[in-house]
Parts: sequence; structure tokens; C-alpha cells
Amino acid sequence: MSPKRLYLFVAISSIAINMLLVYAYRKDIRSRLIKNKPPPYGIANNVIDHNYSTYFCYDSTGNIPFVTRRGTARPLPEQLIIAPGIYNIDDKTVDMEREGLYRFVYTDLRAKQFIVYKHQLNSLLSAICWIHTHGENDNKLTNEQRTKKAMSGKLYLTCSRIVDYTRHLLAQAGYQTRIAEGVTQQAHNGHDDSHSMIEVYDVASKKWILADMDNNRLFVKKSDSSTVLSYAEMHDALYDNDIRFIPLSADIRVSTQSAAHMDSYPYEMMYERFNSHQKMTDWYKRVCEIMLINSHFYSAKDSTLVRRYRTAYQYMDSISFMQAYY
Repeated sequence: MSPKRLYLFVAISSIAINMLLVYAYRKDIRSRLIKNKPPPYGIANNVIDHNYSTYFCYDSTGNIPFVTRRGTARPLPEQLIIAPGIYNIDDKTVDMEREGLYRFVYTDLRAKQFIVYKHQLNSLLSAICWIHTHGENDNKLTNEQRTKKAMSGKLYLTCSRIVDYTRHLLAQAGYQTRIAEGVTQQAHNGHDDSHSMIEVYDVASKKWILADMDNNRLFVKKSDSSTVLSYAEMHDALYDNDIRFIPLSADIRVSTQSAAHMDSYPYEMMYERFNSHQKMTDWYKRVCEIMLINSHFYSAKDSTLVRRYRTAYQYMDSISFMQAYY
């Protein structure tokens, strides 16, 4: 046999062997499913037949478990927030009974994500944090348009816009919410002057709790981490140096997409400053000096300064403020 023919024979044999191995691998996966034996997570996370990877987001990421096909499995609804259950997707049956965010990311650049919610407020807040990254690309969308986009991708919103969207979603789930803002009394620099968060009335604990959806966190005291704080409690703990942050997600902190536009603020440069608990604490101390709820404030050296910043803000004395909101 000539060297040329020998080389051709080896090449063809190699291709044939690889094709047999791929066929055997696919057959192994199919046989597991046919025999009602779900493949282990490692295989479920990289199924050749369907070309997608999946993971579950709540307090940590992981794989969505494929389960034995059940008669009670339902098709996945075409909506962002769904009830816990066993669902069918791409001819597979998946266990989506735990509350949180579920993502199906395909190799052809498509994606689907669903928030599974029944009654756990923290899970719902966590899921919303996971679908959002700080940016401004989606600021001008309506809440309905944001929901449509969130079903297949990330939302890029500034702090006040993610508060608005979170209130929209929580209202659909029956929660009472209000806007919690802060304004600095120091010289304004154009980007560290104010911040928007959200207070939610938690029926389980019978109190208001503060959530910073833009920075993915709740607040507790270092001296007593058993209770999630309201804005008033967080404000006191902050300046008493008794504040601790409880993360709601570990998503990408800031979008760099808007930085490609010359008229956009380079958020990624600002957020790289916040690389420690102390630096974040110092930032909160700046932007939360003047505490506002639903545009009412009481803690200000110069109320006219606050009104000049935003004319809708209204001053209340501290007693009236606390009676009205707590």
C-alpha cells in the first residue's frame, strides 16, 4: 500500500471511529431516558441532542435536575413568573418546584428564564436581582416590554428604574411596596448624589424590609442578624457602624454595553471602586444622608437644598414622618 493510500485509510478509519463513539454516547443518553433513569447532572448540563445548558439561581447556581417523565408534567407557560411544578421543555421533564430563577441557555444564542414563585419573598427578590444588571439600555422600556425582554435575557436598568420594575412585579404578587430614596447633603458630583431602593411589607415578619435591588442586597445588624431591617432601621445601623449586607444574588454587577456610547456614564469604572464592605458602607453613608420615603424626608440640614435637587420632595418633621411610615 502506498503512503498516500495508507494516510487516506487512517483518516477515514479515524472519522468512522469518532462517529461510532458519538452514536454510542447519544444512544446511552436515550436509553437512560427510555428506561426512566434520568442521567446524572453532568450529562443533563450538556445534552448533545438539545444543545443547551441549564442552571438554577437562588442563593447559589447549579443544574436544573431532569426527572422521570410524569403524567402531571405541564408545558412551560409563556410568562415570566410561574408557579412551582414539574414542567416539560424540549421533550424533557424538569423539576422546577423550588422557588427562584431558572435559566435555559442554548448554544444557538437563545435563552429562556422563568421566576418560580409561590410565597417566599426573599426568593422573588433574589430572582429579580438575578435578571437585572446595572445599566441604562432598558430605562426607556415600559414594564410590559421589560417583562418580555426578561423572559429571554438580562435587563439593564439604573437604580430608580429597577425599583419601578420591582414594584410592578411585586404588585402582581400582592405585595405592598414604597420607594426608599437617599440624597447626600455633601457637595453634589453628578453620580454619587442619590440612590433609589425599595421597601416591601413582609407579612411573615409583619414589618417593612429594605431591599437594594440595584446592588443585590438586604440589610441586617452586625450585632443581631436575625431581623431584616427597614429603611429607618438600616439608616440608624449604618451611622452606628452596625450594618451588615445580605446578598440576594451574585450576578454581573454592571453592564459595559452602555459604556460603548460616548454620551453614557462609564458605570463599570464607578462600580470597581466598591470592592470592600467598608467602601460600600462609606458610599451608603454618603447617598443615604437624607432619608426619603415616597418623596417625603425629615433629616436635612437645609430642606431647600433637597427641594432644589428634586422639586417633588416634601419636608416632614421627624415625628410626623415616623408616624406616617412606621
